Amino acid sequence: MKCEQLTTFNWDKSGVECQTIVGLPGSRANGVFLRAGGSLIEIFEYLEPRGRDGDATRPPNDVGITHMCFDVTDIESEYSRLVKAGVRFNSDVVTVEGAIKSAYGRDPDGNVFEIQEIIDPSHVLVWYRS
Repeated sequence: MKCEQLTTFNWDKSGVECQTIVGLPGSRANGVFLRAGGSLIEIFEYLEPRGRDGDATRPPNDVGITHMCFDVTDIESEYSRLVKAGVRFNSDVVTVEGAIKSAYGRDPDGNVFEIQEIIDPSHVLVWYRS
């Protein structure tokens, strides 16, 4: 599944409402809303104040949100497309117990994400019910 860009937005230093919501007086940011199936994803790029650099090698077992998973319908094609775009992955696509195909990658800031294709939904549901 590809994300559909719904709209982009930004706020400048006069954007008091957004500054209040995020708790950053005097901030400026760009953003985008993406739709992925029934999900809405909102991504920010803070221009002011600039955030601290992240750890581009942060392992997925650290505290905090360390990975997000996206279901796809043709993981090999999606994996190839992302690799051609410069995305780094930990491995090639791996099949897990005949139920899913998966690959972990990193976005430009080093955040971990996963793409997965569900092969056997009945097997996967057992994991989610446990």
